[in-house]
Amino acid sequence: MLRLRGTMLAAMLLVAAACGVDRATRPIAPGDAPSLAKKAPTPAITDVSPTTASMVIGGGSTPFSVTVANPSSNAIYAGISVSATIVQGNASRDAGSAVPNCGGDGDGILRPGTGCAVPLTVAASNSANGTGTLTPGNAKLVISLLQLRPGGETTLDTRTLKVTLTGSVFIADLQLHFTSLEIGSSTLNDYTMTLGNTTGADQSLYVVQGYVVQGAVVHAAGGANVCPGLTGVVPVGGCTFDWHASAQNPQSETGTLVAGPATLRLDLVRSDGVTTALVERREVPVDLTSP
Repeated sequence: MLRLRGTMLAAMLLVAAACGVDRATRPIAPGDAPSLAKKAPTPAITDVSPTTASMVIGGGSTPFSVTVANPSSNAIYAGISVSATIVQGNASRDAGSAVPNCGGDGDGILRPGTGCAVPLTVAASNSANGTGTLTPGNAKLVISLLQLRPGGETTLDTRTLKVTLTGSVFIADLQLHFTSLEIGSSTLNDYTMTLGNTTGADQSLYVVQGYVVQGAVVHAAGGANVCPGLTGVVPVGGCTFDWHASAQNPQSETGTLVAGPATLRLDLVRSDGVTTALVERREVPVDLTSP
């Protein structure tokens, strides 16, 4: 009886061994190949400088340097770009973009084993593409490495930095309702100015002052307190108001304006009667005409 059991056990082991050999030598199905292939490395962001920043909403821009690299030994990547987005709660606004040109290979091309530092100018603005309203406080700057493909844009890599947003008063828009100024005329030449205020509080003591500039000659062109009612108070969010400019040759100012090309300079200043600080300046070409 024991001898019979031993014979049956040996037979079972032989069958199992034979089955095992069959499984090991079965060819790989075509559908299994992609899962077994090694994924090629893709371009990545290797460094961002600076690593944090303070940015003025609606104000100037901040320069960044984004280093990108292609670690692949044989793949060439084209259609590469870098973009920046400021995210704050539910608000998200485009903040800048750039296309790398590494080693003269052409815009947006990364050859195998190459990379470079990409200059990226970033600005925080509620007028940029996006949704929600950026406000003073902490926010995230998301820098993405993108590739444009036939099916659309693909994100290859991202870096997220902490930034601080601050508010400001600024000129958001300026529309002149004239193209020329008659020298010495009493005609009021109107313009419309829109100011923005992203500080989170009403801001006072703001004035717009105009000048006509022609070469070395600079003559006052009229000024006023800003915003409706000419109160000089810029409410939260900003305001739009109308004022006017003129071209004069007063005896109290040196130099003489003559017919020809000139520049209308409009300065937004904050003045408390003791000190005056220039906030922003806009310059627009105009033609001066004789009476």
